[in-house]
Amino acid sequence: MSTLLGRLRGAAMNALFWGAAWFGMGFVLHLVFRALSGGRFVWPYELYSALHMAVDIGVTGAFVGAGFSAFIAANFRKQRAEKLSPWRFALGGSLVSALIMQVVLLLQDYWIWPFDLPRFIAYTGIYSLMGGATAFGTIKLAQRAEDIDLLESGPEELSLHRGSGTA
Repeated sequence: MSTLLGRLRGAAMNALFWGAAWFGMGFVLHLVFRALSGGRFVWPYELYSALHMAVDIGVTGAFVGAGFSAFIAANFRKQRAEKLSPWRFALGGSLVSALIMQVVLLLQDYWIWPFDLPRFIAYTGIYSLMGGATAFGTIKLAQRAEDIDLLESGPEELSLHRGSGTA
């Protein structure tokens, strides 16, 4: 039972991390896109609008992060973080984000006709890039935490873990 609770806790923490990362990226992207749009830029309204958009994107990121946890469990369960390629991990995050966002956008546009293909492609591309960046950051943090744990454990365990010592 503790294994299941540990996995659920890990999935919840991953979803929280993805939600926070997507909140930050959504806030910055909204302000940048709004500033580059050429329209009138009123700071108080734009900050409120960016916060509102960032909350929406952050909640979406949390759901995508939970989906990515299922992807991790299915594909990388037996591997240590130090052995994983960050680029392969980022590709997985990008694909999972694109898939989940395509489903969300299709469900959202189910009753709207005609279907807005350019918006669908643009949103899927942006969310795919955000998912890849978040997955890359996730694995880099996990690898760094693993390295710190090894350094704190002492030189005896470090040499045994790396395979350079004798058992």
